[in-house]
Amino acid sequence: MKQTKQWIAVAVACLAMTGCIDIPQEKKTSFETLEIKTQDLEVPVKYSCTMEGQKEVTITPQTSGNITAVLVQLGQHVRKGQPLFRIDPRQAQATVDNAAANVQAAKASLNTAELEMNSKKNLFDKNIVSSYVYEAARNAYNQAKANVAQAEAALNHARLELSYCTVTSPINGIVGSRTVELGELVQPGMEMARVSEASTIKAKFSASEDLFIEVKTEAERLGSTMSEELKKMNDVSLELKNGTVYQHKGRIVRWSGVIDTQTGTVEVQAEFPNPEGTLTSGNMGKVVYPYQVKDVIVIPTSAIVRQLDKTIVWKVEADSCAHSTSVKTHDLGQQVVVLEGLKVGDKIVANGASNVTDGQKVIY
Repeated sequence: MKQTKQWIAVAVACLAMTGCIDIPQEKKTSFETLEIKTQDLEVPVKYSCTMEGQKEVTITPQTSGNITAVLVQLGQHVRKGQPLFRIDPRQAQATVDNAAANVQAAKASLNTAELEMNSKKNLFDKNIVSSYVYEAARNAYNQAKANVAQAEAALNHARLELSYCTVTSPINGIVGSRTVELGELVQPGMEMARVSEASTIKAKFSASEDLFIEVKTEAERLGSTMSEELKKMNDVSLELKNGTVYQHKGRIVRWSGVIDTQTGTVEVQAEFPNPEGTLTSGNMGKVVYPYQVKDVIVIPTSAIVRQLDKTIVWKVEADSCAHSTSVKTHDLGQQVVVLEGLKVGDKIVANGASNVTDGQKVIY
């Protein structure tokens, strides 16, 4: 009997080797599965932006000369009227001194002319001199008086020119750029620096046509204006160049209203409060808009397998076997939005997708 059992075992082994008998070998697996449903989702869409102060003023000299003092540094907060540069004042000061001397001389001449006029009037009143002599003296007095006014005007102009030797900030703000250095010769109209009023920062970016159309369609549906719809839009965030998120939220305040036919984008402007002066004109970053989408399929990244030219998921069919299905996705970090390839009611392997083989039976 023992020999018979041994022969049966050998025969079965031989049949299996020659393919004459199929011995099922079930490999148990344990995978989490997920039934596909849709959901509403907030997708953070990022747009590269450049920042500007609410008001930016170019600082230019109004007189010529060499810079004798640079009183500000880049990024420095300045007040309206605060000195930024000093230009060599010696020539302007000499002009002031000369004009002041001319005023004194003119006033002395005026005094002399006044005495002469009064003398001639006294003589005229006594009929000692003719009216012509008196009128000539009075005209000389009026001319001397005009000379004083002219000399004083020249002095005021000279003082104004001297004041131009101290270049001040016309606004409260931050020095965003400086293009001149100590000792450099400057001329009227030459850019020396830029000061930005930065209590509020403008972030300019190009947004997708879809966002613009969404807002415009909603405005038309409600019979409102674009400006009114902008006020209803979600707050936006600002991601700085170093990857950190700016502490204050902003608002979209303006659209260009014209779609660029080449890029399919529209120019948009958001504004962010800047009470601490963290942001400066010229900064780069990304405006993050929380885009609201409805009825989308979202699956975990653990459910996808990225291959050379495509992305797949393992769809679990009615026979409990997994088969690869190509999908088109949008990455959200720990999750992906499935744009094509799946429908509501499908079941997929949600975890461990990289360990699945095509046709493998999935026990769930």
